[in-house]
Amino acid sequence: DFSVGSTGLYTITPHNTGGLNTSGTITIADNLPNGLTFASFTGAGWACSVTVVGPPQTVTCNSTTNIPAFTSGNPIGLTVNVGAAAATASPVTNNVVISGGNEPAGNNGNNTDSDITNVYYTPVIAKSFSTTPVTSPVQIVSGGVATLRLTISNPAANPVSLLGVAVTDPFPAGMTVDAIPAFSNTCGGTISTGTTQGDTQIVLAGGGPIAPG
Repeated sequence: DFSVGSTGLYTITPHNTGGLNTSGTITIADNLPNGLTFASFTGAGWACSVTVVGPPQTVTCNSTTNIPAFTSGNPIGLTVNVGAAAATASPVTNNVVISGGNEPAGNNGNNTDSDITNVYYTPVIAKSFSTTPVTSPVQIVSGGVATLRLTISNPAANPVSLLGVAVTDPFPAGMTVDAIPAFSNTCGGTISTGTTQGDTQIVLAGGGPIAPG
């Protein structure tokens, strides 16, 4: 699964299922769904570039490294940027076609593959401080005590509740958890740091479920 504003990784591995070694140039064309754009690639012996600007884009990779019979070739790691259009159309389908290698005629019935990918909007985090008595704007004096509130929301456009939410929030310099923190968590998951006197950050793991909206 991918999230908007981050990068995603597709791993593409060619397989030679025939009884002859490949020869010549092998070409893999990755027809990216709308909203995903090429960022970078890795892969020994491969050269990849955008051949259809789109949107949507097509990324074409070529290699002259032969693949022995009944073995797999070097994999390609294709990193993509994830845009909002992909989340709007989620789930999206990434289609890949392989050709070349002097494949015998009529043996191309297994030359395509696809991957269905869920794409989500990133959770929104709002942070606020409050003091007693209330001041506006909030003023925290040296040696004083304030309440920190983190609110995690799931954008309404997401089709499902979010699970496995992770947050790390370092405090401003000089700020630590009070001796007797008034602590509560309604986001689910586990708070591993941020509940003990002297802690300098809050760390949440496994949060959720958080419903859209």
